[in-house]
Amino acid sequence: MNNLSIAYTGPNKLYDGVTFAPGASNFREWIDRRFNHHRLRNNAEQVQAYSANLDFEKHQ
Repeated sequence: MNNLSIAYTGPNKLYDGVTFAPGASNFREWIDRRFNHHRLRNNAEQVQAYSANLDFEKHQ
């Protein structure tokens, strides 16, 4: 998993600070059995997940 956080503090009418935090993850996921079935099977998948978060702060 990789992530990065960038913060900016500069008061103005809308906010006093803002933080941007993107992230990425690459992992392998597998399923061995179907729901309510006794027979085993193997189904592997390579999964890539991305996220982004933007936070604004305003102090009163």
